[in-house]
Amino acid sequence: MGFLGADVLVLPKEAATNAEMAMLRGDPSTFVFKNPAADAVILTAKPTTLLFNGSITNRIMQIDGVDKAAPQLFIGTLAHQSCCTGELQVIGIDPEKDFTIQPWLESTLGRPMKRGEVVIGAGVTGEVGSTLKFYGKTFTIAGKLDPSGMGMDISAFILLDDAYLMAAESAKNAVIPLDIRNGEISAVLIHVKPGTDKDVVAAAVNRTIPGTYIVKDNYLSKKISSQLFATTKILYGIMAAVTLVSFPFMALISSMVANERRRELALLRAMGATKGFIFRLVFIEALTIAAIGGLAGVVISGFLLYLFEPLIISTLGLPFLWPSIGSMVVNVTIPVLIAIAIGGAAALIPAIKSSNLEPYDAIRRSEL
Repeated sequence: MGFLGADVLVLPKEAATNAEMAMLRGDPSTFVFKNPAADAVILTAKPTTLLFNGSITNRIMQIDGVDKAAPQLFIGTLAHQSCCTGELQVIGIDPEKDFTIQPWLESTLGRPMKRGEVVIGAGVTGEVGSTLKFYGKTFTIAGKLDPSGMGMDISAFILLDDAYLMAAESAKNAVIPLDIRNGEISAVLIHVKPGTDKDVVAAAVNRTIPGTYIVKDNYLSKKISSQLFATTKILYGIMAAVTLVSFPFMALISSMVANERRRELALLRAMGATKGFIFRLVFIEALTIAAIGGLAGVVISGFLLYLFEPLIISTLGLPFLWPSIGSMVVNVTIPVLIAIAIGGAAALIPAIKSSNLEPYDAIRRSEL
């Protein structure tokens, strides 16, 4: 699934939008299931609070096809307050039932998460061993997750017991207290048994527990793809238009350069340079200029993308993940090769004409 390796995600129905923004972009929200038999209720604006009773996890485990069910508690921290280290999405996990963060910790650290510890996303400022403060409670950073391009990159994971203790002490430690009681959770991540239809399990959860919103496997990635479809079409259209316009433009420039160098090329011919040498000289020069121009365009585009990354994310309302080194090399190589191909094709005719110059006529015309 697009969220921490689960097959099905169960959320409060009225918290669906907040939950998706928390997962996609890391928008801090506090929402929990208050009553499993009724729709979740929004308690505050931002951060938003919705509550599920913890017994929903046991009810989900009784549904056929469910292999594991991991409860989570979403808490949005406070911005610009002394009781919190910035505005983050804090997620409480149950160490005994969790199959998302705990396995990563055990394989990386060789041990499960301890009380008072926090695991942060790749985009959260902080190093292993340093501390963060949420609602007046201090946590030690135990690990840092790899980049995912999702909201978890700017999220922090703590144990559920620590989250409940933090909420209980928030009345005296925080500017705004947390109205969360022991056993209340925000979401349940489900891992289905091998060979089980995920849609069947999702439908069973929806029937069994009213007031729930079901997010199935690959839902988030499909939603992102649908939102980007129109943008992608526009970008491909712009790319095609630029490619079509660049060919005659580069052909004109190549012709102008060759014409300006007519005397120089004629002198080379008079000194014994072959037609093949002149052709290669003009053609390779055009390829070199096209390669430098293409590489410069890619570098400038990458710099602008890096510079305006926050604006792009906020405008599109979508997550952003820089590609891997291998993908980046491919993405750089392809446009540079296209630029070289266009430059070579545009310089082909000027190179042929330059190689066929008669030395005497070319020198005489250039002196007129």
